[in-house]
Amino acid sequence: MLDTNREPTLLELREWVRPGPTTWILRFDWDKNPLPMNGSRGKSFYGRAAKTKRVRIRSAYVAGQLAEIPPLGRVEVQLTQWVSIRRTRDLDNFAQLEKPIYDGLVDAGIVDDDAPELMDKRRPTIVHVDDSEGLVRAACFTLRIAQLDDEDVTE
Repeated sequence: MLDTNREPTLLELREWVRPGPTTWILRFDWDKNPLPMNGSRGKSFYGRAAKTKRVRIRSAYVAGQLAEIPPLGRVEVQLTQWVSIRRTRDLDNFAQLEKPIYDGLVDAGIVDDDAPELMDKRRPTIVHVDDSEGLVRAACFTLRIAQLDDEDVTE
């Protein structure tokens, strides 16, 4: 059980941290996937489109305005959902969420395109907040962005 009397972590306060010289972690305060592949997605196309646009704008804002990430060239990215309840979840449900998040990084000028040549997209993960080693203490999503050197090319 989470201790609700604990102070928020630096990531929770700032919405981003920089654990290394070429690595950033961005935090999104969604306790569940705002764009699931199944389940309720809204009553109309326009409602879904508005949610998708909000995710893209939030990604660009956190990366560009809050974290002030400079243009990085090639990057590796990985989305993590931090959960407070242990139960089975389907990683495939992140497909609709990943695209607007990555597009937000392009909008912020961090990468020129989200094409595989410039963005190595790792499979998302789902981790319990108790296993975050102090990174987060409440359910949320994080995006790890790491700059790649030219010799780090994955085939």
